Amino acid sequence: MALTGYKKTCGKQSGGVRSLFLIEKDKVKSLTQEAAEKSYSAIVLVADAAFSKYEFKEDEAEFKETTKVENGSVMVTQELSFLLPKMGKESRIAVEELADISPCGLIGVVVDNMGNARVVGYNEEQKDSRPLRLSQSEGTTGKALSDATGETVTLMCDTTEKAYLFTGDTDALTTPAAELGS
Repeated sequence: MALTGYKKTCGKQSGGVRSLFLIEKDKVKSLTQEAAEKSYSAIVLVADAAFSKYEFKEDEAEFKETTKVENGSVMVTQELSFLLPKMGKESRIAVEELADISPCGLIGVVVDNMGNARVVGYNEEQKDSRPLRLSQSEGTTGKALSDATGETVTLMCDTTEKAYLFTGDTDALTTPAAELGS
């Protein structure tokens, strides 16, 4: 592979995560890769399967990728961290669901505040063998009356490729269908 360089661009560069879509990895049949790019245009699911949508308050979710080369091998750690407000029934149920499903793995679509969607927990080299899993969840009541309460959830996976973009329709991900995104 030859170096192609990098050209800076002008314009907005807002950070943060707008929404997250998660599904158990065994409910994903395949992803349709765009030939010229490292992106997916469609996600094929098993019958009647759909992604679950997670939304957040502004500035309460982050997606990070850390790439390192060690002993000639590339490793990319993908990490998604988000706050579920309040330590209540809804956040407890959400964390318990993620913990129960985590051993089998999850595939996610992360939509950032610029509208870019990325597929996490699946790529062309490993397919679904390196899915997202719950790394930890930390709940707090806070100390003072003005402290926030909630559960900070962290999902992670290690892989050999950075996340591919998803160019399909993210609004359709929560609708049960055979093929989404094209």
